[in-house]
Amino acid sequence: MSVDQHIARTAFVAVNRYTGQVVSKDDPTLPINAFLHTEHQWRVIPDPSLPNTANWPTLAAYLQAELPFSLSKISQSMIITSNLGSASMVNVAYLHLTNVDPLGNIVDKSDPRTTIAQMLHTQLAYRVIPNSGIPNSAGGPSLDKYLAAELASGLSVSHIDQSMIITSNISYSGATGVQG
Repeated sequence: MSVDQHIARTAFVAVNRYTGQVVSKDDPTLPINAFLHTEHQWRVIPDPSLPNTANWPTLAAYLQAELPFSLSKISQSMIITSNLGSASMVNVAYLHLTNVDPLGNIVDKSDPRTTIAQMLHTQLAYRVIPNSGIPNSAGGPSLDKYLAAELASGLSVSHIDQSMIITSNISYSGATGVQG
């Protein structure tokens, strides 16, 4: 079996939160209001040799477009997909740190009803940011609950770090080598 791989570069870029358009202060064609409502996101940098990278896709959109190629490696500067395994579904869930009480309930420190005593009994924990495209992320579950739900849905972890979890239903049927 011939192993093909795609190596795409990634960047943390400013994106207009309403249009999804990547904005750059170096682009003189953009009006000033394009910069008023921006947030930073990981995006795949367009590369003419990789058609699925056109228009600065999100990581999730890029991985969906690459199917049946599956994620091999991801870092802050690149994402590598290959045909070593094949996948038909991929979820990219983003994480955030939040304050939780001893029972695991989220405590919102910006809520005026939250007391100092409540905050003194919290700890920081990662939670999945709810995403309407990922049913198991509803309600911002803990990592344990999210991963258990993804596993029950037939998905396994392809990548996890402090900002995201990527799960897919990758299968390695026909693969002869060891991926390491």
